[in-house]
Amino acid sequence: MMFAKRILAIFVSTACAATFLVGCSDDSWAAKTDDTTVPAGQYIYYILKETMDAEQKLDATPSTSDSDFFKLTIEDQSAESWIQSHARKDMKNAVGAEIEFENLGLSLTDEETKEIADQVDNYYDYLDEYYHISDLGISKNSLEKAMTDNKKYDKVFDSYYQAGGSQEVPAEDISNYIRNEGASYKMMTVPKEVSPQISTDSMNTPGTVTATDSSTAEAQGYVDQINSGKSFDDVYHDYEISTGTTEEDFVPLELQYAFKDEPLDLSDEVYSAIFDKAQVDGPAVLAEGDDSFYIIQRYSVSDETVSQEHDAALTEMKEDEFSGELSQIADTKKYQENNGALDRYSPRAIQKRLDKFRDSSLGY
Repeated sequence: MMFAKRILAIFVSTACAATFLVGCSDDSWAAKTDDTTVPAGQYIYYILKETMDAEQKLDATPSTSDSDFFKLTIEDQSAESWIQSHARKDMKNAVGAEIEFENLGLSLTDEETKEIADQVDNYYDYLDEYYHISDLGISKNSLEKAMTDNKKYDKVFDSYYQAGGSQEVPAEDISNYIRNEGASYKMMTVPKEVSPQISTDSMNTPGTVTATDSSTAEAQGYVDQINSGKSFDDVYHDYEISTGTTEEDFVPLELQYAFKDEPLDLSDEVYSAIFDKAQVDGPAVLAEGDDSFYIIQRYSVSDETVSQEHDAALTEMKEDEFSGELSQIADTKKYQENNGALDRYSPRAIQKRLDKFRDSSLGY
């Protein structure tokens, strides 16, 4: 829900605005309460947002509406069901946050309002190029409203759980969470030299690709250097220089941090090496990905990292609880959903619409 990197989109529709299917039922709204109506396009945004989250979790892309992507499994659900259920949750959270923002007498500062307007100006054209948001009926005003709603969500969350909030989480609890539920590490990537195995079947199917013995030995050699006393940074420096990087262009590795349940664009083996195989302040370990070897070393979580990860950890700790409270708040205003609209704007239907615009832009 905290989508500093994404946006809400409100679909501007007429009485029969549902262009996904022919019909005249009122699909212009997705949900409503006694006091407010959520336009169908806001739900469409949530579908787009959750589809992007699903792509990251599955390391797969719905290249077309007919893709098997939507049949893949996330948390014991099909990807399509997972996207829909999370989109509905997002929508109800937004309604609850809007109500509570007013209940608490909160407001946006002039600086926050200007920041939102600047973000809209910076991102609209980019989003339109890749997601055809204008073709889907999303105007700049819609985007600005969406980002304003997101800011209100954040401010209500902070008023609950940050220092001085009504349900303040002790700083020590947040620190312990960061130290115990994540990892600080450095990771060096060494591309594989590969040896393709020639296929012998009648279809000329390409054979599997395996790392050469020398490539494997090279990667293991870097691990051995670190575990023999050479610093990780020095090993990485020497490796980069050996590949042709000049001293002027060399950029040292930065310490990384990740929570255990945070989606990482890495194979299961590399993920396991970070969180299971590597020990805090222990020896470096080697993991093999599809195209590269990864040399990994874990470090104690520093006070600086605790400070940097404070807000992210608080979100990890309280997001589900907060969502439950917002759902109850929305229900106090007789929250109801338009199931006909929600069924019509399925992930597949939206992807089909997006496919059409993308094909058109390519001249197909």
